Amino acid sequence: ADLLGKEKGLFVPSGTMANEIAFRVFCRPGDEIILDQSAHPLHSEVGGPAFVKSVLGPCPWTRIMPTGGVDATRESLEGWFNAGVAAVGAGSKLITKELVEAKDWDGLAAKVRQSVEWIAEIRAEVTG
Repeated sequence: ADLLGKEKGLFVPSGTMANEIAFRVFCRPGDEIILDQSAHPLHSEVGGPAFVKSVLGPCPWTRIMPTGGVDATRESLEGWFNAGVAAVGAGSKLITKELVEAKDWDGLAAKVRQSVEWIAEIRAEVTG
């Protein structure tokens, strides 16, 4: 506040946090927010890997393991691990109702094996 000649000030460690504060101050639950298709909050603050990055920015010591929104695809796993997660929980996206109902244990084992292989490859790429 002194630096800017103001009576009071609020330190906000990231642009993401500033946007979140603005949404909370100026909007009520259920309000709609109109954003340009390239708006930062739309692409970088909505959740998922973007949320992980926004947490790890000011708190790099944090270890995060998402258990929702993780698909058993290479693309999804890359997004999460590139964002900095320590691990993921794929749950029903990995062990699908269809595989269980069909008692396709070989198919399930192959899907799990493929996911584990992708994670090993992605981790190797991320850590260089």
